Amino acid sequence: DDIKGHWRSTSTEIAIDPNPRGENTFGTLKLGIFPQDTTGKVRAGRDADANPGPVDKKEKSILLASKMTAQGYIVEALIPWKTLRTTPTFTPTVGRNIGFNVILFHAGKKQARVGEDINKSRLAWSYWQGVWGRPIVWGTVILK
Repeated sequence: DDIKGHWRSTSTEIAIDPNPRGENTFGTLKLGIFPQDTTGKVRAGRDADANPGPVDKKEKSILLASKMTAQGYIVEALIPWKTLRTTPTFTPTVGRNIGFNVILFHAGKKQARVGEDINKSRLAWSYWQGVWGRPIVWGTVILK
């Protein structure tokens, strides 16, 4: 039930900056997805943005799916545009650029205690030192 601190465990982080190259994460959506909690359910929490907390309590419109495989897991997230709370209101239009990154966190310890910090490695689509907290270095996606 500790749906925060996803970087301590095996998880996937999806980071979206509707106004790319931001100086901080306050205008972004940062979603940390745990492929399974202790009951086997996929869970997620917003972290280090302006609306932190468990998604099942704060962002019920975000839908999640996860499937364990022999090689790891597959995670899916449906993130409605309305969850990108910006001023002015974000409007998805063809040709618009948004900042985007995906970071994979790997635990590497199968018999860990609940809540134990077991993160051993990270891999990001756009990887720079401190990338998780620096939207200025995230990749850019063009909406089509």
